[in-house]
Amino acid sequence: MNKKKWFAIFFLVIAIALVVYILLVEVKKPTTEEAKEEKKVVLRVKPDEVMNIEFYNSSGEEIICTRKAKEDWNIIKPVQDKADSGIVASLLSQMEKLKAENQLEGGNIKDYGLDEPKARLRLELTDKEKIELLIGIKTFDDSAYYCKLANKNEIFTLEKYIVDNYIDKKLDELRNKKLVVFDKDKVYKLIIKQGKTEAICEKQDKDNWQLVSPYKARADKDIINMWLINFHNLRIDEFVEEKPVSLERFGLLPPQAVFELYIEGREKPEVLFIGKKSGEKYYAKLKTRNNVVSLDSSSIDDLLKKPRDLQDLYLFSFRDFENIISISVEKGNKKFKAVKIDKDWQVLEPTKGKGIVWKIENPIRGLLWSKYQEEFIPKPKELSKLGLLPPVITVTLEDKQKKEYKIFIGNKLPKKIEREPLPSRYGKSPKVEGVVAYYAQKKGEKKVWALTESVFKDIEGIINEVPIEKEEEGKK
Repeated sequence: MNKKKWFAIFFLVIAIALVVYILLVEVKKPTTEEAKEEKKVVLRVKPDEVMNIEFYNSSGEEIICTRKAKEDWNIIKPVQDKADSGIVASLLSQMEKLKAENQLEGGNIKDYGLDEPKARLRLELTDKEKIELLIGIKTFDDSAYYCKLANKNEIFTLEKYIVDNYIDKKLDELRNKKLVVFDKDKVYKLIIKQGKTEAICEKQDKDNWQLVSPYKARADKDIINMWLINFHNLRIDEFVEEKPVSLERFGLLPPQAVFELYIEGREKPEVLFIGKKSGEKYYAKLKTRNNVVSLDSSSIDDLLKKPRDLQDLYLFSFRDFENIISISVEKGNKKFKAVKIDKDWQVLEPTKGKGIVWKIENPIRGLLWSKYQEEFIPKPKELSKLGLLPPVITVTLEDKQKKEYKIFIGNKLPKKIEREPLPSRYGKSPKVEGVVAYYAQKKGEKKVWALTESVFKDIEGIINEVPIEKEEEGKK
């Protein structure tokens, strides 16, 4: 190998070594700014290694939290309760790389209030090592606190928001304010007691609920689901008293209301007692806990449902009018019948032809979206007076499963009805006054209810004027 090739190889090796050096050493060297920030770090703690946290706050409280599981924390002093794991995680995130705002050179700890610190934070790690952070007085401009680690002499300042928001915590701030933790899909029974009234609902299957007391009826699954969501979202507003001497003064003996949730996998139900109202709050107590708390009144008002509020007041358990494939209406000697073929309607009686879709589907929609209102159970002999034996109009609907639904419609009510607000998943519908209505009854049911005039007219309309499309001129 000649001299030129040796030189070429030599310089190539040098070049490669230089590139490797730059990539591995020079590139990784912190910039001047990064180096300055790194010098500000006064404490490094791995969050997963912290097993116990002791807070000695400026209010004189001593609070001890211990890790229950990876992300779960319990308070064991001065009360035994669940800690807000999110707040604890935020604190440990700050401790992972705690940066000082400024670092002082020398100084007497008395001058900075560190001989008798206003607050302290002690962390116990997995190896039993303890780290203690002392909090002294504020800086002259009120923007930071003087601090030091108990086992070191250096004094530094921490920004005010770090101390106030993460370190100097009060007991109520550290407590988990979530009232009850559960999976709403695993609730299979719900009891709401108010005075002598007791509403009991039981889940029939994944999507259906039944009201079983004080009477049997189909429960509105959407209303039940929203109730469970609202209960799941309850948060404690204030811890009023830890071990109350008397529950009477909170209206909890006897309680104003009681909520019971039966949950799969739990031996006993979750029971919440609701006491008297105080301002915008209700006093409340869980059966499994000693303390009395307060809850937002609007949240509780949404849960105070009567049996009728939980009932599915719609005539039918389904509202999808496309499930209906046939409708027939009889009034005296008049009869109308139409069947659905694909998306079109074919009129079969009193004459044949292509039906006007909206005119046929309007009465179907009206019936499917009608609710029980002004209902009562008449004596059998009263049915003829109501125009229901025989009925003035009989409507028969048939669904895709060949199941029939018959509605009997009778005479007009002697006076207009005042429809009270009806429950819905979005709240309550507005009150409607002066509504003309007709007596109606579903086949197989004893109760009679009021069918609004608008639905009645849609039904009567297809008898009086057969909804068939007229043939265009020039077409045979």
